[in-house]
Amino acid sequence: MINHLGGSVPIELGSLTKLVGLYFGQNNLRGKLLSSLGNFTSLKFLGVASNNIEGDIPDDIARLTQIVDLELSMNNLSCVFPPAIYNLSLEDLSISFNSFFGSLRPDFGNLVPNTRFLYLEGNYFTGAIPKTPPNISNLQVVAMEYNKLIGSIPSSFGKVRNLQLLELYHNSLGSHSSGDHEFLEYLTNCTKLRTLSVAENRLGGGGDLPTSIANLSVNLIHLSLGKTTSLETFLMTLGIS
Repeated sequence: MINHLGGSVPIELGSLTKLVGLYFGQNNLRGKLLSSLGNFTSLKFLGVASNNIEGDIPDDIARLTQIVDLELSMNNLSCVFPPAIYNLSLEDLSISFNSFFGSLRPDFGNLVPNTRFLYLEGNYFTGAIPKTPPNISNLQVVAMEYNKLIGSIPSSFGKVRNLQLLELYHNSLGSHSSGDHEFLEYLTNCTKLRTLSVAENRLGGGGDLPTSIANLSVNLIHLSLGKTTSLETFLMTLGIS
């Protein structure tokens, strides 16, 4: 609920050590996240999305060993992917539309093993997409659009059997070569996939799409490939021209 609360997060909150849920979303809070948040060792939900929180994420967050839902989206947070978040019990991680930067660790998937919903879009992440997300066995949503990611789209996404949404558009993925579409063949294993969006990248060299695209999930309701091939070629690939 929007209450238009202003000012900074009150330091007195640090004494409420038995809190299980804390939500300050959609207000006008400013300042930094308090290191005293680490005192809430019973906390399972922390939501401060849609405020004006700035700075980095304090290392004390690592003490929140019971937390399953962390929502920090739409603030002014700025740092590399917070090491304090690794190895928590998070199922839902949302840090979208901030100013996080730098590359994700190659072993990223091993460090957030319980995650089901991963929202990293609208930041300044660079480098390649880690090839370890398949180690996150329950992963359902991956949103990494509007970053500065490069390299290929990992074929290992095809091992994420519960994947329902994969949004990677508006990055710099691919090399304008025909091999850029190889990941589509592996995604045919993701039978629950409903949304796939990879437009506005550097995918494809103007050749045909792999015929395996016709074998994508029957549950797919949104497919956005961008200017990777002609409409005629696309329809022929699907066998409907």
